[in-house]
Amino acid sequence: MSYHHPAQPPSATAPSSSALSPAPSNGDARPDPLLLSHLRDALSCLYSLPRYTHGGRAASPSDRAAHEREAHAFLLDFRGRNVRRRRKSDEQSRRDAAAAAASPSKAPPPEASEVMGSAWLACCALLCLPDAHSAERLFAAQTLLHRLRRFKLLEAVDCEGENPPGPSVDCSGDVAGRVYRESLASGDQRRCHPLVRRMLEEHGAGASGGGSADEERTKGELALVTLAALMHVSAASAAEAGASSDFGQGDSVGPVLSALGSALAVA
Repeated sequence: MSYHHPAQPPSATAPSSSALSPAPSNGDARPDPLLLSHLRDALSCLYSLPRYTHGGRAASPSDRAAHEREAHAFLLDFRGRNVRRRRKSDEQSRRDAAAAAASPSKAPPPEASEVMGSAWLACCALLCLPDAHSAERLFAAQTLLHRLRRFKLLEAVDCEGENPPGPSVDCSGDVAGRVYRESLASGDQRRCHPLVRRMLEEHGAGASGGGSADEERTKGELALVTLAALMHVSAASAAEAGASSDFGQGDSVGPVLSALGSALAVA
């Protein structure tokens, strides 16, 4: 069992002029956020949830301990990962290499960044899933809060991580908004809650195109819209299910709502 962050897919096309690719055509919806399945596997292993399996059989104690250590390391890295900062560092390294060479054409080819996947979008997607366990929901909600407290908004809402790195980290607000909405609310396989989908689509319908200076504003608006919708979804799901549900047991929704409310206030 491996929880390594996914590198650029072999079938990925060459990066475009921005850090985010153009919108996919109709019928070519984006897959689930890249880190979602890795996140669920790690949480299931660490918290002994039903999703955790070992080739269809029970894992031996030594295998289980090794998997738990690997899952713990993945989750620590997941919560604190900063795709934007890493890609800026890679971009600067390319510039330094070109400047040090006799000419840009003689610069050694930079090493491609292997940092892909958005922690923010993976957590939002997990909170939308009807079969998510209360432990998964709480981790996702607390991670959103942690990222908003620890990072700048542009870094916390790391939707650009869903695409291969391009020659520039910065992107326009409308492009950032498009990949954010596509990653959460396009395609039936997304299993996105209807309320979250509708609010994101309404934001997209009212958004006006802008330059790179609008990226932070767009991410801030989308973060507020998503967090507010997720709070409503979490409370409504708990109320409908009652004390016995797949959503969680007893008052497990309280800590989730507290974390999401704090994240909403910070954003």
